[in-house]
Amino acid sequence: MNRTIQTTIDGDRLTVSEGLIEKYDRPLPRYTSYPPIPVWDTKIGAENFAKALAGSGSNTLSLYVHIPFCRTRCTFCACHAIATTKTEIIDRYIGALITEMDLILKHLGSRAFRLDSLHWGGGTPVFPEERQMERLMKEILHRFYIETGTEVGIEADPRQTTIEKLRFIRLLGFNRISFGIQDTSCEVQKACGRTQDAEHVRALFAEAKQLGFTSVNADLCYGLPMQNSENFRRTIDDIVALSPDRIALFNFAFVPWAQPNQRRIDAKTLPDPRTKLSLFAYAIEKLGGAGYRFIGLDHFAKEGDELAEAARLGSIRRTFQGYITRPSHELVGLGVTSISEWGDLYVQNERKLADYFRAIAGGRLPVCRGYVLKDDDRRRRYVMQKIFCEQRLDKKKFLKLWGVAFDDYFSNVRMGDLERDGLVLQNKDELKITPLGRFFVRNVAALFDGHLEKEGRKYSRSV
Repeated sequence: MNRTIQTTIDGDRLTVSEGLIEKYDRPLPRYTSYPPIPVWDTKIGAENFAKALAGSGSNTLSLYVHIPFCRTRCTFCACHAIATTKTEIIDRYIGALITEMDLILKHLGSRAFRLDSLHWGGGTPVFPEERQMERLMKEILHRFYIETGTEVGIEADPRQTTIEKLRFIRLLGFNRISFGIQDTSCEVQKACGRTQDAEHVRALFAEAKQLGFTSVNADLCYGLPMQNSENFRRTIDDIVALSPDRIALFNFAFVPWAQPNQRRIDAKTLPDPRTKLSLFAYAIEKLGGAGYRFIGLDHFAKEGDELAEAARLGSIRRTFQGYITRPSHELVGLGVTSISEWGDLYVQNERKLADYFRAIAGGRLPVCRGYVLKDDDRRRRYVMQKIFCEQRLDKKKFLKLWGVAFDDYFSNVRMGDLERDGLVLQNKDELKITPLGRFFVRNVAALFDGHLEKEGRKYSRSV
């Protein structure tokens, strides 16, 4: 039996061998930040964040609001979610979010702030009642200025989104929406603990486009229990028929030691690494043929979309929110587990709801850990941004920006295996990720991780 995978990326016909998969399938960070979150220190807290806010000269920021609540907890979910049907808990949480905004603004001072973007994530951000969503949005708009055309996005679980609620969301001012579909196969949905009506999903997409959302997107996942080549191909066909503007196709992170809900998944029902990568390879080829540009790692966008154009021009950036087209403005995260990025400082909010409520009630920024980037971290983060966003690094630009030659600074980084296996190419001027290397981009990035070997933490697998 042929154990290789055949696919096409950007016109290049590729062969991925089973030996290559076995060699590079290892636990690695997802690098939504550098350094990764497990490296962050509990000694970096509210005082550090307050000082950074007070010392900022900016009047523009991005705002992320975490709504952790869901009606039920899906078995596959690796997000921070709280299953509840108690509206009073959500009311209390929204009150805490409003207080947290005031704490942030208190430390920022009296300047008027413009939002470069606003995003509600979850959990299930559409789960709260309309009055609760309206209250929160009004309080945000009372405190921050949003220009016409500003990106205002929300994640939506189709099971919790009626046509009427979709219309309400649009009236609130949201202009971008991402539907969490994950997979359209009934057997996969059942194994993940979330079944959704296909006709309802089609109706939501049609209505969202009719309502004038500027970007209607789909979130999918590969590597889920019961997924196989046959049902996954049908899923991709279904998604192409929906014609979303962007598609996020996430590598399923099976981390039962960190997510107790995943312990209900029988590991024997998960596709093996070769099958899993073949699903991703099929999606890349199929979506490419349907007019989607493979942005990097796990994102696709229609040719002509703002994200696809930014990728072509080399102006995208990878953050906690995925790939973005905006310049690098400060990010403030509100709510439990939310992350803020302010200059050289990362901070994360309390992970437990009770701890978050306690901090807010005490008038304290609810930070539980953080990290202050050192000069070495900044250089490594720059390299990773180029790897994930552009699949290449200009060594001359690195020298100009950092005052040291790339090859000298990273003289201890050994890329011999990656070069021999055809994953990277380099010369005196450039480091380039090959089309084959895009399947193993986390492995390439890991070579430049100055914390990986010494911290010994558990991560999801790279394939």
